[in-house]
Amino acid sequence: MADYVIVYFKNGSHVSSSPWSGDLEIAKKVARDGLVRRSADEFQIRSDTLGGPLIWEERRGS
Repeated sequence: MADYVIVYFKNGSHVSSSPWSGDLEIAKKVARDGLVRRSADEFQIRSDTLGGPLIWEERRGS
C-alpha cells in the first residue's frame, strides 16, 4: 500500500494521480516535477488513498 497519493489538477479538474511510498519531502519534489509533465496547475498529496486526508497542496508558481 502506498504511503501517499499525489493528485494532479488543471483548472480545478482532476487530471491524474500517482501512488507514492516513501519520504514526504521527496514526494513533494516528485509532485512539482509532475506538474509540467501532466500540464497541471495544482497538486495535492493525500494520505493512503485518493480520498484520504489532505497532507499537502501546492499550486504552480507557489
